[in-house]
Amino acid sequence: MKTSTLVVIAIALSMVVGVLLFISESARTYRSAQSEQVEQLAPTTTSEDPVTSGGCAIGGCNGEICIEASEASTIVSSCVYLPEFACYKSARCERQGNGACDWTQTDELKACIAAAPKINVAPMSD
Repeated sequence: MKTSTLVVIAIALSMVVGVLLFISESARTYRSAQSEQVEQLAPTTTSEDPVTSGGCAIGGCNGEICIEASEASTIVSSCVYLPEFACYKSARCERQGNGACDWTQTDELKACIAAAPKINVAPMSD
């Protein structure tokens, strides 16, 4: 191969690497901004921890499940983080009118979940 051909190939590869680095950094910045936006939307209570009562507990990899306290140690979740999970950080996990443990659907929680960025999560197939 001629030297000029090698130089052109080296320049082209440098440009490809530069573009890939730019795309990678842009994606990282976007994810960080989205995460901060969702956290700002999360409803607030008097404490920073989610509130539990009535024998209910919070479980799941991301604290997204409100369940009977007696079942909390056995609950398993998919460990996939969705932006709306940030909304549960200060929500109330308590016994509802139907007797089941669940998140109390306050206006703030509903608004936070509605405003959270939506991510398409396709189920795994065989």
